Amino acid sequence: MTTPLKAAILRHWELDRSLFPALAEIHSLGIRGARGTVLDALLEAVATLRDFPSLYVTLVEFSILEERNADARLLWRTIERRIATDPSWMSKTESSLLAWLIAPDQAPPLDELGKELLAGPAPLRRAFLPLILQELRASGHSATSHYLVVRWLAEYPSEPDAWWSGIAHALETHDHALLARLLTAQSLPREPETTWQWTTALQLALRAPEPHCWTIINQVIDHVRKGGFSARELRSFLEEALSEYDVLRHPRALLISLLLSGMLGEAPNRTRELLSLSTLESPVERGLAAALAVQWLEPTELSPALIAMLEELLEGIQAGQEFARIVQKLETGVRPLTLCEYALRVGNPVLTQRALAVLVDLQPALSEFLSLASRLDIAGSTEAAIEVLRVAARQCRQRHDRVGLVRALRALVQLDPRERAALEFVVSADTRSGRFAQAIDTLLATANRAAQTGDRSLQRELLERAATVAELADDRPRLALIAELLAESDAGSVDRHLAAATALLRAGQGERARAQLWAAIRIALEQRRLDEALVAAEQLAALDPNDEAAAAQLNDLRALRRRIGEQRSVMTSSETN
Repeated sequence: MTTPLKAAILRHWELDRSLFPALAEIHSLGIRGARGTVLDALLEAVATLRDFPSLYVTLVEFSILEERNADARLLWRTIERRIATDPSWMSKTESSLLAWLIAPDQAPPLDELGKELLAGPAPLRRAFLPLILQELRASGHSATSHYLVVRWLAEYPSEPDAWWSGIAHALETHDHALLARLLTAQSLPREPETTWQWTTALQLALRAPEPHCWTIINQVIDHVRKGGFSARELRSFLEEALSEYDVLRHPRALLISLLLSGMLGEAPNRTRELLSLSTLESPVERGLAAALAVQWLEPTELSPALIAMLEELLEGIQAGQEFARIVQKLETGVRPLTLCEYALRVGNPVLTQRALAVLVDLQPALSEFLSLASRLDIAGSTEAAIEVLRVAARQCRQRHDRVGLVRALRALVQLDPRERAALEFVVSADTRSGRFAQAIDTLLATANRAAQTGDRSLQRELLERAATVAELADDRPRLALIAELLAESDAGSVDRHLAAATALLRAGQGERARAQLWAAIRIALEQRRLDEALVAAEQLAALDPNDEAAAAQLNDLRALRRRIGEQRSVMTSSETN
């Protein structure tokens, strides 16, 4: 595990641009984690460059990284003997720092070490002074930390480590004056460079005023996307952030936590707490809450407050407001079209109208309209899908896009078969262009939708219209299918089954025609319509003279007819006498 001390050592190696190529290469190897190669290179360098103190500093740092404390102490005793004979061999800053690294209880006080680092080389100062300041605050010497931070900022204003150390001090000690002074710039300094700076940035984002907090969060998000934070580091901070704050009184902590933890590729475990958010002061926070709800909550789960926040976000997108742009930059997974789709699934009339208005402004391609309507229908939001297709049709009409208009209206009538004018337009356009098959398929689809909604009368009307087009086109396979569907839609009609049998025979579907004739016989007998039953039986027997079942059925029906005729004759004679 990389402790703050080990991180500081690696930071020193990263910053130290040594004049000696051998040492620069050693630092580079250490940063990449090639520790075995580092040791070999260090021993070789020491053998040839004994008088170069930075090599000994690196050797001590390497021993600490590898947790070889005995080796570090042995090296320190060697260094002490050399300093005793030649005090100028190693700088005061380097010797004081090594003493603190190896034996903190025997080293100079932290305030003196801090002053030494301020006066020492930049790589050592930038790597280790933040750690010294943290130790001072942890040991109750916040005033000394403040003094050193202020000096650092004054003497080296261009060093980002100084700025971030000042921020860390202000956050830990609640020094609002220092925090305000550091945040007065129009923009923040260049993005953090170390893990502790990123952690400080996250803590700052929880307290900084707008728009600074969102600028910082955007930097953090970019860093996470680039893989700059390990999942463990990110989880650790998020747990710490939420443990410090009551999310009901400080909802920004919850929003930032959900925003970043979602980037770990797993569903955050506190998404339900979004439902507890009722009032948020900032429009960005309200918009971000809505965007996160879209990501993690079902549309049917939204609270009235979240519905209002989503409506405000859509309105902001429509008006091109700055807060909406910030939200979209932070939560890139929620595009305007995605927001509209989600809003349409909520089922709130006001939200639906707002989402449709945004769609009008977005002017997506017709293919996107059609895909959106399909997804809404599959999700059970058919009424919303119908409204989307109406918007698409209006857009095509305004653009004088007749082909697109036909496509949009075709999709519309397949969802809402009651759109008579639209259906007539589509079917007429298809038949005039000779696209009879497409016209028939459209009518079949609308008939199927009518059946799904329970409107059997409309279903039969549409099927009969499809049959008319099929006859016009002499499309026997489709005509047979339509006849079957008509028989199915009016199961008690003998005539429908007989017509279906005829159409199937014309289409060469003998087996299916037999099934329809048997159904016609059964229904006719149930309704005591012997003549129709005989007609069906005669057709059935004529299909295959070797069909014993059909022949037997025909003989039975003929015998029944004779008996009925004889009974009627007897009854007539009795009445005459």
